[in-house]
Amino acid sequence: MWIRAPIGGCRTGQKNGIGNPAANYAVGAKYMEISGFHTTGQWRKTFFLAFCHCCGKKRGSRGTEAVKLSAKLLSGLALIALISVAVVGLSPRADAAVDGKVYVTNVFTNMTTEAGQVSTGTLGRTTAATVYGTYASAVTTGTTARDIATKSNQILVTVLDADVNTTVDVTSDAGTGASTGYDMDDAWTASDNVTQGFGSGFAAVGDQVRVTFEDVTKPIVGSASTIVAYVTGTDTLITATLNIVINENGNGTTKLPIIDVSVGGGTVSTRLMDFRYKSSAKDVITASVKSVVDTTGSVVVLTETGFDSGRFEGYVQVNERTATVTQGTGGNYCPATSELVRPDLRAGAWDPTVCIGNTLGAAASPATIPATAGPITISYKDAVTSGTATNVAITATYNIDVTTPTLTFTAPVTASASQSRLPTFTGSFTDNESGVDVSSFELRVDNDADSATNAVHVLTPGASDTSADVATGGEQSADLQSVTLTGITDGTKTFTFTKTVTGTLPNGVTNPDHIVDFQARASDLAGNYGYTDADAASALAGNVANKGGRHGNQPHTIRIDQVLPSISSAEAGSGFDETLACCTAKVNVRDMVKVTFDGKLNADSVAATDFSVVLDGTGGTFVPANVTVKDDVVYLDIDSTIPSNDTPAIKLVGTVQDLAGNSSSAGTTNALDKLSPVVTVVYSGGSGTGAAGS
Repeated sequence: MWIRAPIGGCRTGQKNGIGNPAANYAVGAKYMEISGFHTTGQWRKTFFLAFCHCCGKKRGSRGTEAVKLSAKLLSGLALIALISVAVVGLSPRADAAVDGKVYVTNVFTNMTTEAGQVSTGTLGRTTAATVYGTYASAVTTGTTARDIATKSNQILVTVLDADVNTTVDVTSDAGTGASTGYDMDDAWTASDNVTQGFGSGFAAVGDQVRVTFEDVTKPIVGSASTIVAYVTGTDTLITATLNIVINENGNGTTKLPIIDVSVGGGTVSTRLMDFRYKSSAKDVITASVKSVVDTTGSVVVLTETGFDSGRFEGYVQVNERTATVTQGTGGNYCPATSELVRPDLRAGAWDPTVCIGNTLGAAASPATIPATAGPITISYKDAVTSGTATNVAITATYNIDVTTPTLTFTAPVTASASQSRLPTFTGSFTDNESGVDVSSFELRVDNDADSATNAVHVLTPGASDTSADVATGGEQSADLQSVTLTGITDGTKTFTFTKTVTGTLPNGVTNPDHIVDFQARASDLAGNYGYTDADAASALAGNVANKGGRHGNQPHTIRIDQVLPSISSAEAGSGFDETLACCTAKVNVRDMVKVTFDGKLNADSVAATDFSVVLDGTGGTFVPANVTVKDDVVYLDIDSTIPSNDTPAIKLVGTVQDLAGNSSSAGTTNALDKLSPVVTVVYSGGSGTGAAGS
């Protein structure tokens, strides 16, 4: 038990006006205490003297023996004084002021400017030389819209300044609910907040009790050595040696402070006790927030993360500057100012440094700042520094990046076909500003046999969702491929990726002939999402005939086809016209037949000799003079007039291949008659002159 004594004070092991010494000090032993104080509480060291010339042979003696000091003793006292100064200098909670520091963190990526942070650490943040963020685009649809990751438009502002943290000495004395102290005797009652631990009662060495402090708003912030027991209602220390262990510091809201107290020496004769200890509130400070387009800025309120942490944090949301969003929100912290006199509730110019506007900074209600580009500047005024300067502005910079990453596929070629049900996808990523956020990379390949026309895309064009593995935005977890980005780290500017799927596509189909769509997306470290785009020239941003894409970024497709090509239909009199869009036929071409297959053909595999055209009756059999292949249509030019009512038989006699490489050499169908009728006029009687009556 440390007890108060003046520096250089001498006393015996007998009771004096200050109190009894610890029980292990023999009566008559001479000792001295040296006391020191700092912001977190007092310290003191007890030194035994082998002899004491400053004490008389009897208490109260005033002879010359009582005041003479030998040179050796003076030297010893000087040494002890030097030691005491050294101890104060080594104290980790000394009075010396410290310099405040300001850091910024992207709430989405947890990248921070605070040094020494790793993702596996207590804060879950990672140190970066430059921290980037973004803001949501004011335009939410169309090709100019931008998707951002959740909370990538929020800045977590951190200020470290132990000088601002305040602690107070509090007394817990209402154990019985009536400020009568904690009853440490063995007559326990529930209202005493005292329960027996070891022993019986609280008088002898080894007895232990547990004391629950009654005020939940006053957590313990100091160490157990700063908790001191007093006789209730007095400044009289309990002189027995008490061993105190903190069982629960308290959290200021739901958990009460609890200590375990045991008798370590001496005899406890006092029944009612108070306990004094260090407590603290969660203090509040502010920082200013400014951007290039809002130099007046706003104020973010920062709340201490713990009761004695000296770490203050608050949130700022970055918004795109528009004609209607020109000023940040968040006013100075002025808890004593009545709303009735707040300037923003009456006429006056906006000034966030005075008591104006709502105080903002919580995660659910952040301060805001408009921006069109970067940077965002956070400034904190450090009132007291380690030197002589005061009110020094400490700043941190938060960079803004609103350029979306570029992702492209090099294989498979979009709209190609393959027999392989385990295709390999290869592509690249480029972002020349903040670089990739590795955890955000996604390759999605349609795993479902939704239809042969690919009615459902892996990323629904109208979806606004940017989270992985949720169906609310149209995504299906089974479509997400596991891609290992070997050697790629957060912030990498460009890289390639490759993935061979491990599950056959499409799922649940024996002989597939299906279109499978695929798309990749990833965000940069600012939080901007980029998508692959199969058709950069297309501005289709909605689900238009299943061809639209997210903000105009079209999904890629590949036809997985293990079905042999076959003739679907034929039309006599439908001819190829290069001036018409594919595959619109020119009508009434009397020497041509249009043959449609069930899928696109490899034009190089098709020859005129692969077909036979047999006209009705005795019209004859023809080998086309030439053929023209357009996607899944083959135009046969037999270079002979087809009768208008003919439905010729079309036969596949050679071998043709589709784009997937499937081959077929058999198939017959009768062409539909698409020729206009031939009208023959025969003269019968009359002069042919057209004269009246003839």
